[in-house]
Amino acid sequence: MDPNPLKQRPEVMGISDGVRTSVFYSSDDVSCFWQTRGLATRDYLFKWGINLHKYATDGAPLQSKLARRGPEKTDRYKAPLRAGPKTTLKIARVRHTGNWEAGANYGGFKDLAAAVKAKAGIALEFADRQGPPATEGGVTPDALKGYDVAYFAGSGDFALTPEEQQGLKAYVEKGGALWFESVTGAAPFDQAVNRMAKDMGWSLRLLPKDHPLMTGRMEGATGYNLAAGVQFRQVLRITRLPRQFADLYGVYSGDKMIGVYSPLDVVFSTLGLDAYQCKGYKAEDAEAVGANLAIYFSTLK
Repeated sequence: MDPNPLKQRPEVMGISDGVRTSVFYSSDDVSCFWQTRGLATRDYLFKWGINLHKYATDGAPLQSKLARRGPEKTDRYKAPLRAGPKTTLKIARVRHTGNWEAGANYGGFKDLAAAVKAKAGIALEFADRQGPPATEGGVTPDALKGYDVAYFAGSGDFALTPEEQQGLKAYVEKGGALWFESVTGAAPFDQAVNRMAKDMGWSLRLLPKDHPLMTGRMEGATGYNLAAGVQFRQVLRITRLPRQFADLYGVYSGDKMIGVYSPLDVVFSTLGLDAYQCKGYKAEDAEAVGANLAIYFSTLK
């Protein structure tokens, strides 16, 4: 549903966390005209209010007062899971210049870790931001020693320094794994990942439907089937009808797969929260993708 075009706009400022603008401040007295029904002189304020509702709900209808809280659950992901040899994964959120902290304040990894522990017996130990402020913390690409997985996520453009590139290469050469994710499916981050991979001498290859990470049939481990029946968030609901499978790319150094890249949002989407035009999975599908990634990383030697 497209927003209403405004012939005039209220003076509005916002605070964004890289996922959505969660605080709006208007120096105009917007609600006064709503209260007095000043439609004849201030119709643009009413249209702006409708746009605000569309933005906050991602175009979804208002929920009933009796509607259940939390994301909807079905029986699509009831198959038993089995971890690989590693039952503990130390994961670091990598610090960079492309809104590396985007989505960290929602605590998506905490919920994902609880699900993965309960269903697959894998403990996710996560080094996240150290807020407040939200931009404090993270692990730089040249300080990843001791971590099993480097979680490299964001929503903006970025570029690594030569020192950071060398640090990331050294980390991979010593057995570290990479998990790239475009928070909200943001195009600037996607473009930056593709550019960075080229600069590093790596390649991104779409994983075929028969890849173990997609089928869930991994060596010594079992995940979910992500090759069929996967569902997506509102903005992708129609366009993905003919392609109901996960979008995951292998990050390759030569013929060796050193990591995984998701151009669609995973961790934030596990929470089932609305975010305007967020390109990601429905909550339980996002949890299934996250679980498969954790299980895959648990199989790496």
